[in-house]
Amino acid sequence: MLLRSLAELERAIRDSWSERSCDPVDLPWSPANAAKGQCGVTALVVQDLLGGELLMAEVRHADGSRQRAAPLTGSRIAYSDVVAQM
Repeated sequence: MLLRSLAELERAIRDSWSERSCDPVDLPWSPANAAKGQCGVTALVVQDLLGGELLMAEVRHADGSRQRAAPLTGSRIAYSDVVAQM
C-alpha cells in the first residue's frame, strides 16, 4: 500500500486497530475506544514506515495511576531520553 500523506497513514492505522492488535494488558478492547491498547503496535508501524527512534514515556494521572502511553485527552507527557530496547 502506498500512502501519499500523513492523513492517509492515520486513516490506515485507525482502520487497522482491533482486539487482535490491542496490548493484552489493555483488554478488553472495544471499537468505542479503538485507540485503547494500540500505542505500541502503532509506534512500531510508524517507525517502520518513517524511521526514527522510539522513546519510553510514562504518564502519571492525578489519581496516582500510571500509564505507559499518552492518553487521547491531550495530557502532557514527560518523555525520557531512553531509547526503547527491542
